[in-house]
Amino acid sequence: RAGDRGFATRLQPAASAVHLGGDSQVSPRLWTLLTLHRVRLYGRRHGTAATAASRAAVLLRETSRAALGRPASRAAARALASPSALRATPGP
Repeated sequence: RAGDRGFATRLQPAASAVHLGGDSQVSPRLWTLLTLHRVRLYGRRHGTAATAASRAAVLLRETSRAALGRPASRAAARALASPSALRATPGP
């Protein structure tokens, strides 16, 4: 996304990162937000048909995980199935 804004980007193979939070896997609200943002970003970079196919694939993935008992995936699937969810203002 930095490259989209005109910044020069470069791959640094030796770079590393440590994620201290890790709450997105267990927080239904945060997982839903991340899932919707992922679909929105894809939609900004691809056409309508590709975005619809991607959204359907993500919905299928989240629905299958919800069936296995993941509350975070249940919330994300519910939001993805809502036509207004992707039009809503992003953010917490």
